[in-house]
Amino acid sequence: FKSEPNDIISDKDAPKKKDSSMNLTSKALRPFVIISSSYLLFTVTDGAVRMIVLLHAYNKSFSALEVAIMFSLYELAGVFTNLAAGFMGAKWGIKF
Repeated sequence: FKSEPNDIISDKDAPKKKDSSMNLTSKALRPFVIISSSYLLFTVTDGAVRMIVLLHAYNKSFSALEVAIMFSLYELAGVFTNLAAGFMGAKWGIKF
């Protein structure tokens, strides 16, 4: 069996194919990493803000019912915000 020079695949071509697939994978993961990091930071700061608001309401002598209503309205606003963001994301997508 005698091979022709054109039949031989050089080693220089192999890393290029691997690098291009690696580059596509990193491009595909970029939105995931950005959104996940943002959500993690938001979760931490949201919990801290809730505690600050709770302590502030305690210092201002709000009743337990008033604080419960305030947090219920806060959560309801979050539901509508997430619903609107979901519709916008489905319609226009995430573009980077």
